[in-house]
Order: sequence, then structure tokens, then C-alpha cells
Amino acid sequence: MESKSKVAVLHYVWIDNIHVNSLVSAVSKSGLRVKKSKARISKVGLIILLSPIYPLIHRVAGYRILHIHWMLGVFRPPSPSGRYADKFFYLWYKLFMSVTRLVNLKVVWTAHNFMPMGHVFEDNLAARKHLVQHCSAVIALSESVATRLTNELGAKNVVIIPAAEPTLVPTESRITTRENLHIGENQKLFSAIGHMKPYKGPDIFLQSILLQDSNNRFLLSGAIDDSEFVSQVIELTETVKARGHSLETNFSFLPDSELANLLQASDFLVCPFRDISNSGFINLALAAGTPLILPDWESLAWVPREAALWYPADGGAQALASAIQYAGSLNSTECELMSQAARDFMKTRGWDNYVLQHSLLYEALMSN
Repeated sequence: MESKSKVAVLHYVWIDNIHVNSLVSAVSKSGLRVKKSKARISKVGLIILLSPIYPLIHRVAGYRILHIHWMLGVFRPPSPSGRYADKFFYLWYKLFMSVTRLVNLKVVWTAHNFMPMGHVFEDNLAARKHLVQHCSAVIALSESVATRLTNELGAKNVVIIPAAEPTLVPTESRITTRENLHIGENQKLFSAIGHMKPYKGPDIFLQSILLQDSNNRFLLSGAIDDSEFVSQVIELTETVKARGHSLETNFSFLPDSELANLLQASDFLVCPFRDISNSGFINLALAAGTPLILPDWESLAWVPREAALWYPADGGAQALASAIQYAGSLNSTECELMSQAARDFMKTRGWDNYVLQHSLLYEALMSN
């Protein structure tokens, strides 16, 4: 078995992702040599055009394992778009994977979601199958995803590592944050947090508010882009406010400290996903003991039933509105039971375990 000092893992991610940065830092402290890709070129499109030579460069640099997390922005830039661009970058992606095998660079992929949350290639399913064929290990974050990876993609070496996120530490008390948000003592705060993407359903959240008549307070927070969908969401927020509902919005990136404060201050985190396998925000809420409101997707079966209120996945805004209204009727004891169920669930599957399992996987791959 190789010594820890010889285990060299590169997380092949070009964006400055907090989850990956934290994982790399934590695993490195165990003695393993782990790093994240650093772009030496400012244009992601040019980086991807040069990508087929990177496996050779990384292998010469001493790396033995290449850890892949996502495809968009790694193997396919957001532009140019169109069928011919899809085909070109798909061929370029396949060439990249062939070179990893040629230079004996082992590939690990974390299936954060079973399929990409958005358009990457013309045939995302074929791209996923091609990826798992070249993987020495595929990390599934739940048993349901592991089953799909095996049955639908033909993945061989699937390793289940329960999803987790780094612990967030609030910088102020729950009372202080709620006072700053002007939340009354008898009011509940329902928050939807995260990048404004269609699969996260921020529009469903806003539509559900329009169907309610209550004293509840609502918060929608997350980074935006210039897409048509985001424009529709912003227009919908204006409608909600114009009709007199108490909605707080913050369309900017949330630093960890502010996110921790908001989770602590929220009575429920609302996640009206249209499609999902794993969610960092769900894990953060569970660790913080913040009760959840979730669509009853099979892919979310890993979430403890007692920590969330569940509504029919195909019920849309009306079903979500009913769930929020029911949540508003719960007393403090009932809410605390949900909080405790969330915290208990995370005791054995938190961030420390997540980091340890990655370290053990890397060592096992190097010993084969």
C-alpha cells in the first residue's frame, strides 16, 4: 500500500465552489495530498478547448486520482450554444476521458445529482453512461441514487457516502436576526434559499404565497443571473409584494455567516424542487435543526420523515400553500420535535464522516 504522502488527488472543478474547497482542505489535513484545479486562463471556454491535454499534464505532475463533480463549466461552457456546439464539446469530453485511461489516471465522480440540472450535451444520459464507464469509483450520496447509478447507468464500483456540508456557525442569535427582519413573536418565517434555478422552484414558492391569507412572513434569497426564468421570478416577487404579502428578498450571494443566521432564524426551510437527488441546503438545514417543507419525491427518501412536512410532488403551488398553512398552525413543541429529529439524523452522518469516507476511498483506490 502506498504511503499517504504519495496519494495525490485533484478535484477537477474550475469554479470557486465552497463545498469542494472545504472538502479539499479537510481531506488535506488528514495527510493526503489533495488539491483543486486552479484556472491559469480567465476564459472557461478556452480552458475546455485545452482540456484533452490536462490529464497528461496532471499525471506528469504526480496526480493519481482525478475527482469530477459536475459537467457544465467543466466539459461544456455555457456558450456557444446549439446542436453543433453540443456535438463538438461532447466529442472533446470523450477525448478527455480517453486520455485519462491512456495515462492511467483514476477517475472518481460524485453524483451530486443523477442527471445534470440543466442542458449540458445533446444526450446527457449517454454522457453519464460514458462517464461511469471510465470511473474507478462513483460516489452516491444516498442509497436511492446508488441503485439508479447501478441499474440505469451500469456503474460498477458505487460507494455510498451520505451527503453532508461543512458546519455553519451563526454570528448572531436567532432573536437578533429575527428582530432585524422585523418578525413578530407570534409569526413564523418560511424561507426559500438558493441560486434562482428552475429546478429549485422559487416561482412555485412565490405562487404558493399568493394562495395564502395568513400572518406568516416569507423570505426568498439567492444569487440571480440574467436568464428569462429569473426575470419571471423577479416579476412574480413584485406581484407578491404588491398584494400585501410580507416577503423579504435578497438577490445576492449569501456568505456562510449570513446563511447560518438565516437558517437559525427560519421556522421552516421551503424547498419546492421540481427534480432533485441531493441538496446541500437540505443538509445544512438538518444540521442546523431547521424543519423542512419538501415535495414527496422518491429521490428524497433519505431525508428523515419526522424532520419535514411533505406535500405531493405533483401538487404544485396549491399543495405547497396547504403545507405552509399547516406548518403555520404547529406549536413550538411540535416544531422542536422536528428540529430534534433533524439534528439526531445528522449526528452519525455529518461533515467529519463525509471527509473520512473520502480519505478512505482515495487510499483504497491507490492500494489496488
